[in-house]
Amino acid sequence: MNNPNLHLRGSVWRKWDLHVHSPASVLNSTQFTGRTEEEKWQNFYAKLRSILGFPVIGITDYFSIEGYRKVVAEAGLTNFDLILPNVELRILPVTDSDRPINLHVIFNPSVVEDLDSKFFSSLEFTYNSEVYKCIRTDLIKLGRKYKNNNSLDEEAAYKAGAEQFKATIEGLRKIFQDKVLAENSIIVVSNSSGDGNSGIQHSSLASTREEIYRLARLIFSGNPSDRAYFLGEGTDNEEEIKRKYGGLKACVHGSDSHNLENMCKPCSKRTEARHNCAVSSSECDMRFCWIKADSTFEGLKQIIYEPELRVRVQQDNPSEEETYAKIEKLEVDFPSDLKIKDKESNEAIPFCIQGKQE
Repeated sequence: MNNPNLHLRGSVWRKWDLHVHSPASVLNSTQFTGRTEEEKWQNFYAKLRSILGFPVIGITDYFSIEGYRKVVAEAGLTNFDLILPNVELRILPVTDSDRPINLHVIFNPSVVEDLDSKFFSSLEFTYNSEVYKCIRTDLIKLGRKYKNNNSLDEEAAYKAGAEQFKATIEGLRKIFQDKVLAENSIIVVSNSSGDGNSGIQHSSLASTREEIYRLARLIFSGNPSDRAYFLGEGTDNEEEIKRKYGGLKACVHGSDSHNLENMCKPCSKRTEARHNCAVSSSECDMRFCWIKADSTFEGLKQIIYEPELRVRVQQDNPSEEETYAKIEKLEVDFPSDLKIKDKESNEAIPFCIQGKQE
């Protein structure tokens, strides 16, 4: 993650995958290959090392950043500019499919050391008049309490507790009153009809649905119609989107991979019965997330303020669609005896300055 050329070209289109699950994803980790936990992790690290063309990934786990911590500490990755911790939560109410809503919080790596005390310990869930925090020991207690089995295996209890733990809008709002957390996190809500916010259809919950969109800064969706809608180009215009949700919203996407095969391969046909990405890769419809920004957390934040210009979800590089002139580099010939900043040789200065051609 040490790229000396990171900022030389400024804001150019890059592929990001903000939704890569690790073997620590307790609710859905059985798809990772390996005879032992250690072998699963080593296979996961090897796959990460093989990925090229994605300067930024988000290591995603449910109610935890355990996977992110292991990757940063153990994988020895040099092929990414930035690795982000992505915490996936479940919040109430449930959708029309009786599934709680998926909500993600992507954090700036600079605040990772504060998350246990400021974030996870502040998330609370009440069951049978007892309050449980979103930390491993409490999730194990919750799982055993829910299963009515005090001797339940620790991993099984942890999974049961994570399945039952639900965050609330009010609880999240309270937590993000902390200025440091608020400035170093981005809340993203899924918009799928199954476990996303659009799955809340009953008219009595319309205001709740709006509140969730208002809480989120970005939308997880690879659907072109969602992008159009949240930019005010659909059934609601810009003014109405801003009134309902507090502003226009950019749509981002990721592979949502729970195995090695799907990592950084966000194919929209993955769930189709007749499509197999491994067999028919030429028929895949990849919904890559292209972001025009530096490979930094601040670069990701920039798309909040420029949702139309800074992000695309599509297969091909958006720069191929741009038809205006670009200054790609500047070369200056200096006298041979002139030294600038202790450098005797002339160097090209890369640019990402763009101007419309007259």
